[in-house]
Amino acid sequence: MATTTVPVTSSPIVRSRRGVNIRQIISYGLLYAFLIFLSIAFLFPFYSMLIGSLMPKEELFRLYPVLWPPDGPTLTAYRLLLKIDVTTTIQNLERFHILRYIFNSLLMATVAVLLQVFFNTLAGYVFAKRQFPFKNQLFAFILLTMLMPTAINFVPFYILIGRLGWMNTYLPFWIPGAASAFGIFMMRQFIVSTIPDELIDSATIDGASQFTIVTRIVMPIMAGGMVVLGILGFVSVYNEFVLSSLILKDNDIRTVQVALANFKGTTIRAPMYDLMFAGSVMATVPLLILFFVFQRKIVQGIMSGAIKG
Repeated sequence: MATTTVPVTSSPIVRSRRGVNIRQIISYGLLYAFLIFLSIAFLFPFYSMLIGSLMPKEELFRLYPVLWPPDGPTLTAYRLLLKIDVTTTIQNLERFHILRYIFNSLLMATVAVLLQVFFNTLAGYVFAKRQFPFKNQLFAFILLTMLMPTAINFVPFYILIGRLGWMNTYLPFWIPGAASAFGIFMMRQFIVSTIPDELIDSATIDGASQFTIVTRIVMPIMAGGMVVLGILGFVSVYNEFVLSSLILKDNDIRTVQVALANFKGTTIRAPMYDLMFAGSVMATVPLLILFFVFQRKIVQGIMSGAIKG
């Protein structure tokens, strides 16, 4: 008895699923290609800075750019900055202490961030959970100060610093910036969306003071938001240039940004861009380490919207 075979054809559902899968693969492929292109575009300046620090200064002034040192990378610029190569002498290089300048920037930014995170969290808690007369009006006034251009404060701030005797100190970067409008606004919004009123009320019934509530309950829960505020504040203070160049006149207390900018004119010859690239790379390393250490906390702080157990 002969048997007949019926050709099996795919059903419309299977064909539609295959079409959807192909479209998803194409869309994801285009998306990842676009993201890779953006990553290359954003990372290329850092790559150029790093490669420039590994080239002799003669190679930096070629008629055509190179993506890799023709004779291989060299650490001459780093050896000169770190005073390892004692055989080469460059005018005024002995007065340039890159590690000291980086330490000054780290010290100034670290203390400023600790003060900003603590006092902005206190002020944000008060505006978020406490009731007092004209609270909303005062908070609106604080927000209005964010609309003022930063440059408009340079002259009166410089005069005030001179009258207080804070020139050539880090106090102008610590005391006035201990509480900022942006920091208060940011921490208030985090606390409003994260800390329930019932938690504050139960702690108050148990006899906890307001300072205890903030330090023992609010701050541990708000660790992610505090890290976000701390990272933003650290980068801002660490990269401060205009006020640092006006206030910090002594060479021993200069920050690395001001020192690198002044280093351009310290040599009798043309600016030594290989040394400036090397110094810029060394100044960027602390920020990269800070980001990679706290990147998970940054994401958690941005995405936080509820109490985490």
